Amino acid sequence: MKNRTSEDICGHLGRLLVQALAGRFQPAKYKDRYQENLRALIDAKVRGAEMEERGPRPALAPVVDILEALKASLVRKKQPAAAPNCPIQPARRKRASRVG
Repeated sequence: MKNRTSEDICGHLGRLLVQALAGRFQPAKYKDRYQENLRALIDAKVRGAEMEERGPRPALAPVVDILEALKASLVRKKQPAAAPNCPIQPARRKRASRVG
């Protein structure tokens, strides 16, 4: 088996991910209702209809400090797990010998 670099592995996994998610774009599956809703709102205002009050906006998700999340993740997991069905396992690091 040839020696594969982490770039080779990442590239291979990236291609697998893209292939798994790729497909023909089918615009008929999607419908943009923005213009319809805007037109209905304008028409209602022109007719003089009462506008209904909208409720409060939903609360935004809290902002996550990505660096702290990464540090916590690294603490929880010392070595990355091998990708499923990936024949290449992460290399074990050798301990440095003490000079002295």
